[in-house]
Amino acid sequence: MLYLKSLNRSNLMLALTLATGLVACGGAEHTPDEPVEEPPIDADMETGDDGQDAGVPSDENPFSPELTGLQTNFEFMHDGLARKFHFYAPEGLIDGEAYPLVMLMHGHGGSSDQMLGLSGMKAPYRIWLDIAEQEKVFILVPEGVISPDDKLGWNDCRADTVTNPSTDDVGFLVGLPEAMADVYPIDENRVYASGTSNGGHMSLRLAIEAGEHFAAVAPLLAALPTDSKCSEPDTQVAFMLINGTNDEIMPYDGGQVAEGRGGVFSTLDTIATWRTLNQNTAEASVENLPDINTEDESTVVRTDYAGPTKLQDVTLVTISGGGHTVPSIEEQYSNFYEGIVGTQNHDVEMAGLVWGFLKDKSR
Repeated sequence: MLYLKSLNRSNLMLALTLATGLVACGGAEHTPDEPVEEPPIDADMETGDDGQDAGVPSDENPFSPELTGLQTNFEFMHDGLARKFHFYAPEGLIDGEAYPLVMLMHGHGGSSDQMLGLSGMKAPYRIWLDIAEQEKVFILVPEGVISPDDKLGWNDCRADTVTNPSTDDVGFLVGLPEAMADVYPIDENRVYASGTSNGGHMSLRLAIEAGEHFAAVAPLLAALPTDSKCSEPDTQVAFMLINGTNDEIMPYDGGQVAEGRGGVFSTLDTIATWRTLNQNTAEASVENLPDINTEDESTVVRTDYAGPTKLQDVTLVTISGGGHTVPSIEEQYSNFYEGIVGTQNHDVEMAGLVWGFLKDKSR
C-alpha cells in the first residue's frame, strides 16, 4: 500500500471513495474533512462504574459527582435538541481544589466514539484519557449534529460551505461545561477547547464568539475563514495552531477546503491575526523538535510567541510534510490511510503537546 503516498489530487477522490466504501461496510462512513477510521486496536477504557454505557434523562443536569472515569452516551438538552456527549471525571481529587477542563471536538463525519477509539480504531485523542487521570483533568467529548450531507458536524464560522449544520453550537458548547462545573470541582478560569478539522474550526468559533469562557484553544487542521459569518473576535484567548504543510484537504497556505467546504486564510495569516488580537508583538522563538521517527517523512517545527501574559501566548506547530492527520507516536495510522490524506507525523504526541500549552493558561 505504500504506493498510495504518491496519489495526486486528481486521484484523491477515487481513493476516498474506495476507502469510504471499505469503512462503510463496518457501519461508518467518512468524508475528507475527517479521516476514515483505522484498523482495530485493543481498547482498555472504563465505560462507567458498572462497565455499561451510562445515560440520564435529557431534561436534567446529566452530571453526578459519583460518576468517575470514562462515561459514555449522555445527553444534554440545548435549543430543544438532545445533544450526545462523553466525558471523563478523574478520581482522587483533593477537597477544596478546582481542576481544569478540556473539551475535544471531532471533525466532519466523525463522532465522539471515533475520537476516543471506542469502536476499536486508531485514535490519537484517546491519549487524552491517560493525561486526564495523570494530571487530574476533566474531559468533555461532545458530538455534532447531522448536517445537510448526512454526516455529523459543527456549525463553525465558514459562511461559504453548505455541509455544516445551522445549530447553535456555540450555545451548546458553552452550556455543557457550565453544567459540568455545577456538579464537579472545575476551575471555570481554566476551560479549554481543541478539535480537528471541522472540530478545529469550531474551537476557533468558540474563541471568536465566546472567548470569555475559554482560557485557550488549540485547533488542529484548521484556519480562519475568508468568508466568515461570525462576529469579529474581541477577547484575548491563548492560541495554539497545529497544521501540516502537505495537507491537501485544509491547505496550509490558504485557499479552498476540499469538497467545496469554504475558503480559509493561510496558516501564517491566521497566526498573525491572532497575535494582533492578543496584542502579542514578541519575537518568534523557533524550535526544530527532535526527529525521533526518521521514517515518517515529516518533521515538526514549533514557533512560540510569548505574550505579556500567558493568556496572550500564541504558538504555531508546523508539521513539515504532514497531511490532514493528527500527529501521534502511539496511535499510528496505516499506510493505506496515509495514502489518502497524507503523512502522519510520529515525532510528537498530539495530546501531550497540546496539554503542555494549555495547562498554565488561566483567565
